Amino acid sequence: MQTRIVITILLSFIYVLTYAQNVSLLKDSDPCDFQSFINNHKTPALAKNIYLDKEWSLENDNESLALLDSLTAKDKSSRPFYFKVVTKSEEKSDGYYSEALGSVGYNYILNNTQEFASYFDYNKCNTDKDLAIWANIVILELSIAEEGNYNKPIAEEFIKTLNSNCTSCSNSHKETIKNFGSVFKNKWIEFLKKQD
Repeated sequence: MQTRIVITILLSFIYVLTYAQNVSLLKDSDPCDFQSFINNHKTPALAKNIYLDKEWSLENDNESLALLDSLTAKDKSSRPFYFKVVTKSEEKSDGYYSEALGSVGYNYILNNTQEFASYFDYNKCNTDKDLAIWANIVILELSIAEEGNYNKPIAEEFIKTLNSNCTSCSNSHKETIKNFGSVFKNKWIEFLKKQD
């Protein structure tokens, strides 16, 4: 009987100690540390080069479009890395990749609104500049998909949809969506002025 009590106490102590260490590791872990992806031989060279600001090109359609597919990869732990890579890829996007970036980016935000917002929880991972880049990405899509309908409340409807997608989001995520909506709306107004 005493042996059982001692074992139970020891197991409880080990559980508490392990739990405390895991909480400490999670608290101390850096959500922006993508070194494991950089070191992984399976990570495409293009993704690594974009992330590390090395020389890169989006000329190979198969390689570049694979980056966009990675936004919704089954391995959710890789999504933040590829989100950052795709964000940085907008800088050199043109032609076919640009069209795909707009379409995939627009649908990604609509279908993964909470996840999108979560990437801006840590300003060192993704900044207000990155939020503006994503507004540009959405405009890439809407400028094509809504051509001829610019007189409709396109920006307002898009923002309304994002807000309804985020009703169960945390306050910080709702704030991110609010900020994104404001940036997007201003950029959309700028875009419309250039169409006149």
